[in-house]
Amino acid sequence: MFLGRDVSRRQPLVAVRGEGADFLALSSQLAHFCRTLGSPTTLLSLLHGLEEAWRTGDPSPAVPECDLWLRSSTVFLRSLPPTPPSPT
Repeated sequence: MFLGRDVSRRQPLVAVRGEGADFLALSSQLAHFCRTLGSPTTLLSLLHGLEEAWRTGDPSPAVPECDLWLRSSTVFLRSLPPTPPSPT
């Protein structure tokens, strides 16, 4: 019963890819980000470092690491293809 409703609800939905969109490359880039910069382990490590810096008052190890993470994430985000406009 639930499956029938879900199929009916999704039937009018359409996936649109822009010209020259490379789904496999995008999927690979996103998977790599999720395994590295965006992984829970990485993010928790950054937060732990910031908490330790706050507690001790010594930002020297945490701030450069967070700065590097921010720059790397920005480079990744800028490398993504632009999102095509939604069909109206």
